[in-house]
Amino acid sequence: MSKLEARLASIEIGLESEDYNRVIEDLNKIKKENPDYPLEKEGYLIDFYMGQAIFRKEISSKTKPKQLEKARQHLKKSLESISTFADGHLMQAYNSMVLGQILNSEFYRLESKYEFQEALKINPFLQNEVSPKISALNQSIKQDYDITICANNEEVILELMIEFEKFPWIKIEYGDITTQKADAIVSPANSFGFMDGGLDHTLSEYFGWDLQEKLQKIIKEKHHGELLVGKAEILETGNEEVPYLISAPTMRVPMEIKDSMNPYLATRAVFIALEKFNSEEKRINSVLIPSMGTGIGKVPYDISARQMRAAYEDILLNQNKFPQDFADAQHKNKVLSMDHFYQLYKGQY
Repeated sequence: MSKLEARLASIEIGLESEDYNRVIEDLNKIKKENPDYPLEKEGYLIDFYMGQAIFRKEISSKTKPKQLEKARQHLKKSLESISTFADGHLMQAYNSMVLGQILNSEFYRLESKYEFQEALKINPFLQNEVSPKISALNQSIKQDYDITICANNEEVILELMIEFEKFPWIKIEYGDITTQKADAIVSPANSFGFMDGGLDHTLSEYFGWDLQEKLQKIIKEKHHGELLVGKAEILETGNEEVPYLISAPTMRVPMEIKDSMNPYLATRAVFIALEKFNSEEKRINSVLIPSMGTGIGKVPYDISARQMRAAYEDILLNQNKFPQDFADAQHKNKVLSMDHFYQLYKGQY
């Protein structure tokens, strides 16, 4: 480790009054003492966390170049109005940002993602190695049924873990959803109940192809031939290990839905259907939910996870607020369906 690296690694500046000038002064001092050692090329930046400003190694050494370049471009776009970015000087850009924006920046997210990856290497994809499922907060939440979200894609799992980190009682499991056991499993079907593609094909193979016929019969009789996105239907599977299927369309017909609110609407429909079902004689005590819209729908993994988390908060935690006007309704739609840096730049959500 060089003298500069050792110093950078040890610098920690208390920000009792958020005195960013002290940070800048110290940075300038380091640069003055080391004129031939451009910090940005070495990947150091200022990381604000828990009231501290720490110089630390940038995540460029920990993530794929393509990911980093995407993060750089987004950060540049979001900061272009408040920082000169011609030389790509990330520390200067970070200095111009408020604390909340820094903590929600893409670099912080990717840093968190890297830490998840490191933790998961110890015991792959077991969330209790990252955050305990039983906690004081868990004890204070009275959840009517157990929720497990499954995916067989590592990047999807990481995005789900990031979004649901503050809800450790929700299980995030890596692997084939049909290997899990629960009272119900969600099919992110289409509005006409065809279960011959993507995950639905796997479910048809698992439960038997007569399940598609049962679902389509219900759609014809109860929904005028079309189960709309935002609605869900619960039916028996005839399988003792997973006795119920919840059909919650993420699309009308198989198509890309990457710019839509469909993952939110479909996940919301699942929770509403369960709420109604459990108010009657029969009960569902556990449910398996796939990552919504990330397969055929091509919804970006982070946006799908964000929308699923919002649906959970709105329905099961009763955090949904009725919009005051059309602009308010439009705001939520943009926040949930647009790129992460739209929120960073606007300071939303």
